[in-house]
Formats: sequence, structure tokens, C-alpha cells
Amino acid sequence: MPRASEASSLLGSRGPPPAYSSIQSDNISPDPAPATRRVRPRHLEDRSTRNQGKQDGESLSSLLSRKVTPGRIIFALSFLWVITTTVFIIASISLRSRDILDPIERENIRREWRRERLNHDTEHKQWNLERNEYNKFKHLWELESNEYDKFKELWNKEQQQHDLELAEWARQRKEWESEKARQQKEWESEKALQQKEWESEKAHQQKEWESEKAHQQKEWESEKTRQQKQWDLKKARQQKQWDLEKARHEAEDQRWEKERWERMRLYWGPLWRNDHCHSYGTREYTARLWNIAPGADGIAACEQMPMTINRRSIFPSECEDRGRDGIHGRWLVDFGEVACQPHWSTLNNMGCVGDGAGLHRFEARLENIQSGDDWQTMCDTTPNVVNGITFKSPTSCENRVSPSSSNVISEVLIET
Repeated sequence: MPRASEASSLLGSRGPPPAYSSIQSDNISPDPAPATRRVRPRHLEDRSTRNQGKQDGESLSSLLSRKVTPGRIIFALSFLWVITTTVFIIASISLRSRDILDPIERENIRREWRRERLNHDTEHKQWNLERNEYNKFKHLWELESNEYDKFKELWNKEQQQHDLELAEWARQRKEWESEKARQQKEWESEKALQQKEWESEKAHQQKEWESEKAHQQKEWESEKTRQQKQWDLKKARQQKQWDLEKARHEAEDQRWEKERWERMRLYWGPLWRNDHCHSYGTREYTARLWNIAPGADGIAACEQMPMTINRRSIFPSECEDRGRDGIHGRWLVDFGEVACQPHWSTLNNMGCVGDGAGLHRFEARLENIQSGDDWQTMCDTTPNVVNGITFKSPTSCENRVSPSSSNVISEVLIET
């Protein structure tokens, strides 16, 4: 406490004023501002005195060390005489002015004593006030010290309790970490076991799914084949009915046209049959139209003049004016030509094409090609059924010639 130490040092350096004999203090006022008078400490006075003496000794030794001359001796004696005379005069005047037997002087001395007594009383009161203030401050400091001791004791207890809690917490944390490590090890072991079981179950389910998928694929292909066959049969029946209806109408039209052209006396000459097939199931026929009236449109008459081929009456596919050789009609007959219907051998599965192309490759050999027929045309126009789907023509054709025979091989690419 700064104020307590300051008060204690002040009171230790200043003792109570000395007791004075009773002196009358009538009509004497104290000196102004006595509390501001400062007394030089004794140890400082002793130090300054010692320093002064040391300096005097040094100056005397320095004077003695100098060379003594008659002038200097005379100067020293003159200076000493002046000082002695001055001191004597001052002492005489002082003794004469402060004669203790003089009533006025004594009255002045008493008045000075009374003033000093008042000053002393004032200082004594001030000292008592400071002493009381110091006691109060000391009491307050003792209370604060006691409160601080209690707080320190409470803090020590709390510190001890905190240390105990830290130790307990460290023990619990160690147990928790041990338990956590054990649970982590158990969890990893259980996780590995579950992962192994899951992979086994996944492989089993994958196998079952693939088996079921293959079974469903097989059933789907079978159902698709069955529906395709039904649709082909239905289409064939409808096509047959349409063909019959068309043939009836065409027969009526041809009969009417024949009657009309017979009235005009037009007729076809001998029918010429091409020995080679034009394409799959198709053969070419030609004939000359006779008895065309001069100035008549022979091409128009040719296009409207039917011809009976393979027991069916049909109009020419095209007509050609050959000048002096007359007007000729050309028929491409795609019915009743069994000799122009080659067939494919057994399909060979050649596997997938490329990586991720989604195409499957099949090959087959074309059978029953007539001598002299164009193999490229016959291959391009011969249909085939692959996986229940009818292809009107293969993707590509290739004539693989061997020393003994010529084999036309087709290639079919199916998107899977």
C-alpha cells in the first residue's frame, strides 16, 4: 500500500514536538504556513558537513603545498586581521542588541516563544490528524489484507479442487480414449465382416439377376418370334387376300382392255423369256405389239395392252419404240418364278463388331444360284430371317472364289 508506507515513513521520521513550559500566548499569532517549513534530514546535514570539511582540508593542504613567500604572508596576516576585527564588531553589536536583562529584549523573546508554541500546537494538531488518518488507512489496509488472505485461501482451495478435477478429467479421458479405441477396433472388424457378407450377397444377387435376365431374354425372344410369326401369317393372309382382290380387278381391267384392243385389232407377238433371272424371284419377258394403226400413239397403246404371263394378265413394266422393229413391251414378272428364288444356308454367328458398337455379325452362303445369273444382284435382293427379323437384303455381299466352286457369302449386321 503506497499511502500506508508513506504515512509510516513520515511518522517514523517525525517524532512528537518537545514539551514546552507553560508560556502565556496572549495576542500572539502564529507564523504563516508553518506546515510548509521543511527540516533538512540529519544524515544529509552530516554528509554535507563531511563534504565541506573534506573540501576545507583539501584546500588547506593545497595552500600548504604552495611555496610560501613574504608577500603571501603579509597578505594572509592582513586578511586574518580584517576577519578578526569584523567578527569582534559583529559580536559586540549582537551582545549589545540582545541583552537578556533588557526588558524589551525579554518581551521579544517571550513573544517569539509564544509564536513558536502556537506553531508547535498547530504542528501537533496536524500531526494528530495525520496520525488518525494513518490509523484509519492502516485499519482499512488490515481489512483489505484480511479479505485478501481469505480470498487467497479460497483461491487455493479452488485451485486444489481444480487440480483434482483436472486429474479426474485426465483419468476419464484416458478411459474414454481406451474405450474409443476398443469400439473403433470392434467397428472396423464388424465393418469388414459386413463388407465381406455384402460382397458375397451382391455376387449371389448378380448371378441370380443374370440368370433371370437370360431367362427373361429367352422368353422375350421366344415371345417375339411367336408374335412375329403370327404377324407374318396375318400379313401373309392379308397380302394374299389383297393379291386376290388385286388380281380380280386386274383381270377385269385386262379383260376389258383386251376386248377394247381386240376391237382395235391390236395383239402381242410371241413372248420372249429371258434365260437369266433379273433379281430374286423376278424374270424379264419381252414381246412386240402388232397391228398398230398408222398415226396412232404406239407407246400409249403398248402401256394399255395387257399380256397373260404365268396365268396372270399384267401390263408392261415399260414400252420401247425400236423404229422399224416396232413397239416392244417389257415385263418384270415377280411371281411364279421359282427358279429365280435362291435361299440362304445356315447362319453363322460371328460375334460382336467393335468395342461398344452394339452390332452383331452373322454370315450365310447363298444356295441355288442359276448359271449365268448376276451373283451380286441375286445376293443384294435375296431376303433372310435373322433372330425373328426379316431383312430384305444383307448388309454386304462377298464372292469367295475357291478352286472347286464359287461361294457367295452375305454378311448381316444386327444392332443388339
